[in-house]
Amino acid sequence: MNRDQIMRRVNQRLDGRLYRWEDIKYDFDDAILLINEKLQANFPMFTDVMIDHTSKYLYYTITDKEKGVVYFETEELWDQAKLSPHYTNITGTSTMPVFPDKYIRTVVIPSVVARLLEREDEFGNLQSSIRQEASNGLNTMFLEYYDLVPGYFINDGGTMDYTNNHSRGNPFEINRAKEYKGPLDE
Repeated sequence: MNRDQIMRRVNQRLDGRLYRWEDIKYDFDDAILLINEKLQANFPMFTDVMIDHTSKYLYYTITDKEKGVVYFETEELWDQAKLSPHYTNITGTSTMPVFPDKYIRTVVIPSVVARLLEREDEFGNLQSSIRQEASNGLNTMFLEYYDLVPGYFINDGGTMDYTNNHSRGNPFEINRAKEYKGPLDE
């Protein structure tokens, strides 16, 4: 779905109220933040990717023989990289949806509509049913898509290894290089 199609669906859900992209674009970013929190992901903000009315929520990849697959969030960065001398060994380029359109319809659009209704102080049945629809869509997205999030978008905050050797008293180990020196070690 491109940005125009998404905006038409939002305005349709609001029973004829007409919003412009410039008025509600940050509400889309808020919906992405909810998704990122639930899926522990780092999907790009809508405002970073949906730069004009024909934009789609895609990310771009270049396969370089030396570096493997390199990911770009926006078409501009992708175009700049293709022109860059660093990518002379390009074997392929492609675009991929950040996540399937199904989740734009079931999570992003209802989240935006619910926020707009809240902003208009409409806390009736319509707002609560759309808020519930967005919540159900987010839970479904978690169940169906959590294990399918592209590696590039996984928010990896680090790991802690767990060992079952309880004889040492502490089952958790933090792996550090032996030569590690932190700022306080100097």
